[in-house]
Amino acid sequence: MDSAQPRTSPPRRANRWFQDPWVQGIGTTLGTLVPARSYPAWLRQTLMWVPAVGLGALVSSPTAWRSLAESAQAQPDSPGAEAADSARNESAEQLLDTSAADRSRRRPFTRWLGRAGGGIAVGALVYGNMRMGFWLDGAIERGLRRVHVPAPRVVMALAAGGAAVWTAKADRIRAASDS
Repeated sequence: MDSAQPRTSPPRRANRWFQDPWVQGIGTTLGTLVPARSYPAWLRQTLMWVPAVGLGALVSSPTAWRSLAESAQAQPDSPGAEAADSARNESAEQLLDTSAADRSRRRPFTRWLGRAGGGIAVGALVYGNMRMGFWLDGAIERGLRRVHVPAPRVVMALAAGGAAVWTAKADRIRAASDS
């Protein structure tokens, strides 16, 4: 293999498998069958705090965004990469020029404070979203029980799986029409 050629990662086939709408629907259905209230407390806390802290740190770190942008540009097989390369490069150059001018005008403490505030805000939103998701899981199940729906977890699982399939198919159609 020539060292000048970019290496492609082998999980492309697995990635395609996970993007299949039916796989997503089945996974969502199976995951919904287990009530969130039955999760151990440490798992619920982990599911709330890890994404919140991780995304908050990502928002706070400009180097993380820069490396994500560079890795996205380095992937030649990303959707619409060839058509958008020139526009992306021009807009990135303009963005870098304006951000350099903005940085020279702002003090370092102000930049740090803004990044920290953005990270805290994103972390709080992610934590609140996860907390609300756990609450909604119980509230929907209680509501279905109140109206005497037999097997409310099964009904919830089938509805969530159907929504996952529908969403994945709609995303595929949208992606096909964009390219």
